[in-house]
Amino acid sequence: MYRSAPRRRNGRLQACEPCRGRKVACDHSQPVCLRCRKRGQLQDCVYTITDGVDRLPRAASQNVLDRVEEISPQLSSITAASVPSARPTSVARSPRSRMIRVTRPTRPSSSLRSVSSLSNPTPSSTNNASIRPLNTPRGTGYLGFTSHSAVYQETSHSLSRLQGTHTVHDSPAATIAQRSSGRANPTLTPETRQTCRTVLQNLAVLKNLKLPPSRGSNVRDGWSILLANRIHQYLLNYLREDSDDGDDKLDRLGWMLCENTSRPLDEDAACFEEWMAKYTGTNLRWESIGLLFTLSDQIPQPQGSTTDGARHEHRRGPSRRFALRQIDLCIGLSRTFTDGSLLLLQVCHRRSILKSMADGDASLSCWTAHAETVALLTFMGLHIEQDTSSYVPTFISELRRRLCAHIFNIDKVSVSFQGRPPLLCHKYMSIPMPLDIPEEAFLGDVESFKKAVSEVDEDGWSSTGTLSATTLTRARTMIACIWDELIDVALSVKKSTNIETVLAIKTKAHDILNDIPQNIQYRDEYINDYSIHFEIVYASLIVRVEYLQNILIAERLLHLQGGHTDDGELLLTSFEMVGLTLKVWTHKDRFAEAIEDFEWLVMNYAAPGGGILSMELLRPTFSGPHHPRNPNLTRSAIIQRLSLLVAFLRWVGPDAAHADLCVNCQNVIEHVLDHTLNNRGAQAMPQETSQTQQQQQAVNDATMGEFMDGEGFNFGLDLLDTFSWLRTDDLWMAGGQETAME
Repeated sequence: MYRSAPRRRNGRLQACEPCRGRKVACDHSQPVCLRCRKRGQLQDCVYTITDGVDRLPRAASQNVLDRVEEISPQLSSITAASVPSARPTSVARSPRSRMIRVTRPTRPSSSLRSVSSLSNPTPSSTNNASIRPLNTPRGTGYLGFTSHSAVYQETSHSLSRLQGTHTVHDSPAATIAQRSSGRANPTLTPETRQTCRTVLQNLAVLKNLKLPPSRGSNVRDGWSILLANRIHQYLLNYLREDSDDGDDKLDRLGWMLCENTSRPLDEDAACFEEWMAKYTGTNLRWESIGLLFTLSDQIPQPQGSTTDGARHEHRRGPSRRFALRQIDLCIGLSRTFTDGSLLLLQVCHRRSILKSMADGDASLSCWTAHAETVALLTFMGLHIEQDTSSYVPTFISELRRRLCAHIFNIDKVSVSFQGRPPLLCHKYMSIPMPLDIPEEAFLGDVESFKKAVSEVDEDGWSSTGTLSATTLTRARTMIACIWDELIDVALSVKKSTNIETVLAIKTKAHDILNDIPQNIQYRDEYINDYSIHFEIVYASLIVRVEYLQNILIAERLLHLQGGHTDDGELLLTSFEMVGLTLKVWTHKDRFAEAIEDFEWLVMNYAAPGGGILSMELLRPTFSGPHHPRNPNLTRSAIIQRLSLLVAFLRWVGPDAAHADLCVNCQNVIEHVLDHTLNNRGAQAMPQETSQTQQQQQAVNDATMGEFMDGEGFNFGLDLLDTFSWLRTDDLWMAGGQETAME
């Protein structure tokens, strides 16, 4: 039942604020007057009490207020046991909107004790001066050299030198934390409260979460798994408490998460344990909940008895879509209350990877998620690090470097798959690569961290020869920087690049192996040596195929330029790339833990090489039983690898994110194999063409067709589209007949 409109001191009904401001008659209807309904001003139709200060919202908002006031006395589970009981936290109504202002209680002790053992919060005043106005500006984040702040910063430096003082400027991340201090009191709209309730009601699914081991030889993000374990255990203990109603418990948990997330966060910490405490226990934040959902694909599937069965069940099941929805909500809630944090950046980064698995690397959702990750990274200024010769490594500084390197590498992988311009460029990044510090020391105490730093050589590699997460990250980042240079040449619309530039980049791509430790370089014997951990084998294989990808693209650029003598390296590189990628499928038991990556591997590395091998069958570039530079490279070997590649593509299945791309490649390769095996007489080239011309023409056809001119590179964003020769009649002319594709 709606309450009546308030009356003025003369006894007459008070008009709503929009009608009173326009000096028109108001019908005083509740919850929204007729004029406001007609004008679409449902949000603004409020009635002012006679003193002109407090306003009554309409009944829909009042229900939310009543609910908050009802649960306020039960806020005891989010404060420290040392704080005495007190009256409920007061609720202030915003004078300009329907928003609910919950004033912040005194901060509890930082000890990580059970929620049910904590007592009531200390009340705080509802003084309007302490409430953040709605139009408080958000933090501006990192501002670079071209911004207005750079000039004033230089002026400040000059003034400091004249006065004989030293001015110290905070890092961009620290500046963001300081600028977020204006949002210490969370603003909870009804929509925000509903979002909180939606996420928290879905926490029950995390009871079955089985996180992978947090330590050991894991070359992935071991720190995030360890942090997720701590968060998971805290939530399990909290949800198991039966002291009160479940809904009230979730309301209190949601309030605590909003209050913690709105607080300025100083992420400087001496060690991982100290930094982890800022996101766990009674300091739990929405980023913490989001991190858990990024690992929710570890939940066991109902039909997970076989590797392939679990893979297909995971695709068809709703668990991944469900997790992505919860991650989106957690990120949205985090960004409501804070400008950014390192953990929020990690959650965004993980979301983009999950989007690629669910929707495909070429999907708009994956590209958008990655773009938001890059936007947050540059907003926080993590791509810039002051060039100081007195750098003292700390856990936080190395964590920033690791995150930045991971996102940079993913950006280059996305470019290779999608053919779109990169969102990050090495030209605009001054942050160095992370040091090669083993995970045990990185996640250990201060002394262990310092000891590991002392064991790093002048190039940043560990002198102990231990393979860690950062070893792989550093190797991939070095290769990605070369790839970034190739992208700059390939995707540039200008035609000023000459062949010498590409040759120089190719030389750097070859020499990169001299700078990478031997323990991360692939060897064939690793596959069958089960004493070597899977992570080491997989990491070394990834490094090798990404190295070969750089060589392949450099060769394609050279051939498209024209005037470059073919030495067979394009074919040799493609042959090896396809063979290495096929190993993860032919040895599925060895690489079972990476089965989620198989679809990406076959399309990103095997498919481009398969296009070159297919064209080699149609237009041979060498004569004799085998290639002069590799006795294992024969026509029979090419046919065998292409046959396995067809089987690999068929194995991906129609329910995969890249199913349509896989089917297209599969059909083309099958047609080439049918033509090659069924038309033996069609393999030879016309006799009037010299052998050298045959080879050069075949390479040009295989790489991308004809080039536009000999002065520069003029092609689109499809460098890895090695099947573009289908646009010509080469396939049909070689066979002397035309056959329809299935």
